[in-house]
Amino acid sequence: MASGQFYPYLRTGLSTIADAARRATVTLVLNEDGQSRDLTVPLELAGPGDMIGVAPDAIRKVMPQPGTSDHRAGALPYIEFHDPAFPWLMSPAVPNDERMLPYLALLCLPDSDTTTVSQAAQPLPVIEARDLASHKPDDIEPSATFLPAPEDV
Repeated sequence: MASGQFYPYLRTGLSTIADAARRATVTLVLNEDGQSRDLTVPLELAGPGDMIGVAPDAIRKVMPQPGTSDHRAGALPYIEFHDPAFPWLMSPAVPNDERMLPYLALLCLPDSDTTTVSQAAQPLPVIEARDLASHKPDDIEPSATFLPAPEDV
């Protein structure tokens, strides 16, 4: 049985020092001919508006599998990413009370005349869901990420 710990969110790399506007400042120390000097470099990180899709190799598992017609009613659909920080990678939010909203969400909508997907919009399709309020759960809580213990990796 796998062991590990659940975290309410995960951030890595430069996103850990970025502000809500996705800006970070990095100080580099340059050594040239025995002289060192500091160089401060302002950086602007990519944000959710810069995303145009998810590379298929970023996804470890999808449930239910595409084309599945016998997925059990009430079973939890999910996407598992290779990088556990992926759902928060582009989030412009900063942690608040040990929580942070992810920048993406898995939408599970009924296949009906109130939901249409338009491929005309480029580069991404547009989902139009009328009467969405009737399908919304009372309490939507962002998911957590599970990090396996080192011996399970």
